Amino acid sequence: DWEMGQAQGKDFPFSVDEKLSSAPNDLWSFHSGKSQRNASSVGIFQYNKATNQPIAQVRAENAIKKTKIMRHPNILRFIDSVSLDQQDIMVTEEALPLPSVLDEISQYPQWIAYGLKQVADALSFLNNQCNMVHGNVSIHTVFVTPAGEWKLGGLGLLSENGSSHLLASNKQSISSLVSPPLPPESSKRNWNGPNAAFDAFLFGTLIYQVFNPNSDSQDYSSGKNIPKNLLGSFQALVNSNPQNRANLKDVVSGPFFCNSLTTVCDFMDNISLKEANEKEIFLKKLSSQIESFPVRICKYKLLPALMNALDYGSANSQVIGPILKIGKLLTPEEYTEKVAPSVAKWFASPDRILRVNLLQNLSSFAEFLTPQLVNEKIFPSIVGGFLDANPALRELTIISVVHLVPKMDKKTIDGTLLKALAKMQVDSEPGIRANATICLSKIATHLSPDSRKRALIPGFSRALQDPFVHTRSAGVMAFAATQQYYDKEDIAKRIIPNLSVCCIDPQEKVRKNALNTVKAFVAKLEFISENPDEEAAGKQPAGMFSWAVSSISKFYPTKPPGGGKQTQSQTSNKPGAESAPASKPEVSDEEFHDANEYHDVEEDTVGWDADGWESDSSATEKNTNEAWEAAPVDESDEWGWDDPVDTTSTKSIAHKTKSSLEVDEVAGWDDWADNEIDIPEPIPETKRNIPTKVNTKTKKVKETKTGSGWDDWDDEPEAKPSATPSDGWDDDEDDWGDFGAVSTPSKLDIAKQKKARKATKKD
Repeated sequence: DWEMGQAQGKDFPFSVDEKLSSAPNDLWSFHSGKSQRNASSVGIFQYNKATNQPIAQVRAENAIKKTKIMRHPNILRFIDSVSLDQQDIMVTEEALPLPSVLDEISQYPQWIAYGLKQVADALSFLNNQCNMVHGNVSIHTVFVTPAGEWKLGGLGLLSENGSSHLLASNKQSISSLVSPPLPPESSKRNWNGPNAAFDAFLFGTLIYQVFNPNSDSQDYSSGKNIPKNLLGSFQALVNSNPQNRANLKDVVSGPFFCNSLTTVCDFMDNISLKEANEKEIFLKKLSSQIESFPVRICKYKLLPALMNALDYGSANSQVIGPILKIGKLLTPEEYTEKVAPSVAKWFASPDRILRVNLLQNLSSFAEFLTPQLVNEKIFPSIVGGFLDANPALRELTIISVVHLVPKMDKKTIDGTLLKALAKMQVDSEPGIRANATICLSKIATHLSPDSRKRALIPGFSRALQDPFVHTRSAGVMAFAATQQYYDKEDIAKRIIPNLSVCCIDPQEKVRKNALNTVKAFVAKLEFISENPDEEAAGKQPAGMFSWAVSSISKFYPTKPPGGGKQTQSQTSNKPGAESAPASKPEVSDEEFHDANEYHDVEEDTVGWDADGWESDSSATEKNTNEAWEAAPVDESDEWGWDDPVDTTSTKSIAHKTKSSLEVDEVAGWDDWADNEIDIPEPIPETKRNIPTKVNTKTKKVKETKTGSGWDDWDDEPEAKPSATPSDGWDDDEDDWGDFGAVSTPSKLDIAKQKKARKATKKD
């Protein structure tokens, strides 16, 4: 407990914690401490003025002065100092004495090489640029920062070389000033003071102490435990003839100091000066090297350096991979504090490649994001991806948003997100429609009960009508995977009738899935019929649906396994079905805009131009279909879940018209598909009448109760069909209506219809 009050008329805003070291032949005791300004950790050196050591006060004052003025990356950084009546106090950056962390460092030979190189660089700076000699280099004057960097301290004897040095004027007490062993020349009578060779010798003994921390330093000449690729340089450093000692610059250029850790750290220290091609090569290799580096250096040196490089433009989005890989080493608290705020800022960046890389890696860091950060900053930044002109980014947004849903509030999920998915289900890209269906099934557990009733059955029923085989298959599996949310009324009146159509699908895998699902739902109805009490208690026979839950656990891949192509037989052969062109892999970095890098077939076959946009030419589509027909069929997946998904079709999903019923518009699934998706307000509960074409000969106009959209038509009372088929209504007298996709009438059509009705009433 020291006196910390007033010193020389100003406050000393630091608190002192535990004592860390008190080196032999040294004036200072070293303590950990805290800044009272910002609670940051610091190192605190304390000198007791009552000591009887030689030239103690001179050395203490010299240490404070030289530490303050010597600014070098590898010299312990000065923060503050104060002189009290009984002691001098010097505050530096946070660090630990090298002996206290040597056990950890010795597990990484690369770390030892990196640290020794940093000390050598500091000595070289003092000897060559400053014309000074440290004079007291040892294991006790080297400190290690939290980032794993070695810093040179103990500058009490630092002064100009030769006869002006403090040691030259105190030859008689040199053994009590410098930790042994001493250079041989210092014992000679004609010795005129230390020079650079003096520090070179002490650096050699430091090498011996690092590799032999428990041995007597006087045995340095044996060179035991020193690596073979360093032994030659060590022997040259401790040569008894100072004129024959190695230069420190030559030593650090040797093979021992050339390793991946040293190269990576040196590159990051100078990344702003590197060329773009150098950065690209470096960052591509970095991710694979991180696992071999010390955790301390990864967390506290490389991670901040990479984040700063991205924030200030010194590096591009390629740093996302290494950042997220290092992020796995952090605790949840560290990630939330250090990385999450920057992630939110990066999502708001106009750099599309950066946002693509973040979306591709979202699964690896979503768990560390706070709900507040997701709702206020991240989701508002990525919701625009649903409207992006590039289909690859739209699809990637759908796949990635699943990882954010657990952190999103109900208002956002039930409003903006469901609107976006409804719009994606009528996207022109087949793969996007398939993945939108899967996404809806994955987030079902996070929806409110009202939203489930409004969205699940209409959304999955729409998928069953899709001309793309994978979307239909996704709709079938989604019904099975979300079976626990449907009551007996939904199953009997809406789900089984819709699924039964897929039981005669042209594609075998769709038929097989549909038949299995219908059987499971029928079995569930049987169970409910026999056990009505258990149904009321919420007990569900879910085991029969387990196959669907496991199958829908992943999205459709955007690239065929093994680089293969989907065949024409994998698309629907029913009338109006889309033929699926070659699919694209996931977007990454520069490939996002490079058509030649972006797909596995030639550009003129796929129909994508150099900017990643689709071509609508019929010749392109013809070539694409021929390529699909010529490709082999992959039957490895029984359910077709791992089959490639097309994301390049230029045809829009075929829409059929609504029935001749005039219905009230509600906030249902089909209404959302035609609305803007960037509206933050919740969906209004009030209704407004939207008339459709009325065929009085076919069916009587009837107002429906509030329901879930177009699916409520399935619950209408049976009506006798007209002898003349009505526009948009089915002609097969099955009372289920046309299962084609529904389109919402435009405002112009609504106005025309109103005008026509008024004219009819007047007549």
